Amino acid sequence: MKSFSKSFLLFLLIFSMSLIGNTQNKSIQDSKNISSYDRDLKILEEKLVFTNMVWDSLDYILRQRPSDTIYRNVVRQHFKENKQKQLDVYRSFIYENPQSFVSAETLNNLKFLYGKEVTQELFQPMSETIKSSQLGQNISNFIDLSQTPEINDKYVDFELQNQYGEKVKLSEHLGEYTLIEFWASWCVPCRRSNPELVEIHEIFKNRGLNIIGVSVDDDKESWIQAIEEDGLGWINVSDLKGKENTAALKYGITGVPTNFLINNQGIIIAKDVDIIRLKSLIN
Repeated sequence: MKSFSKSFLLFLLIFSMSLIGNTQNKSIQDSKNISSYDRDLKILEEKLVFTNMVWDSLDYILRQRPSDTIYRNVVRQHFKENKQKQLDVYRSFIYENPQSFVSAETLNNLKFLYGKEVTQELFQPMSETIKSSQLGQNISNFIDLSQTPEINDKYVDFELQNQYGEKVKLSEHLGEYTLIEFWASWCVPCRRSNPELVEIHEIFKNRGLNIIGVSVDDDKESWIQAIEEDGLGWINVSDLKGKENTAALKYGITGVPTNFLINNQGIIIAKDVDIIRLKSLIN
């Protein structure tokens, strides 16, 4: 283990020195020859060169499937630390360049990771031009809607349309237990777990289990086809806005599948429950 640590640190040291030498010889293209967007993007990319190459190196190590558990855990820890460094680089760039559309684009992509408070702080000094753009509207919607309820919090209400175009409000469809299942037609793990969820629903629907499927799809045909193919006989809703789905923004959804289990008092009692735990909670 000591041998590995020393080797790894030596590798990073040599790597960083060579990188610094290379980046010092680079220069930004003349602003007259490229757009402000391209110039800003190039600046950001150069700031990320080191962390991107470290990321690639760590990824390569893991793809070799090392058998040593301690070794893998150390590499994963480096991954985590490197990811945080990348987020810090992005955040610093956005803070220093609030009038850049690259900053707006970056913030929109990372808003779920930064959370409401940091996103709001970085968004506030941006220009009205950016704020009125689609990117700006997406960020503003996230700030306005994000509530990220946790276990023991009261549920957050929402209203979306079902596949027939009818409005469905969560608060009007609560049962003894209500499972809000965030999913998508393109999500392989979601589709893989649907048959078991269908089975659970059939067993417990007469005992007060309601399921509200919230799709983060952006294509209606794919969404409806998945509902039919998987036999999802519960309420299904979506606004077909993809990751900008209104309910997903309210609940702080960063990936699917994700779910929330609500009791008859409207309190969230579990999050990301698998089939086995769901059975034990509602049985």
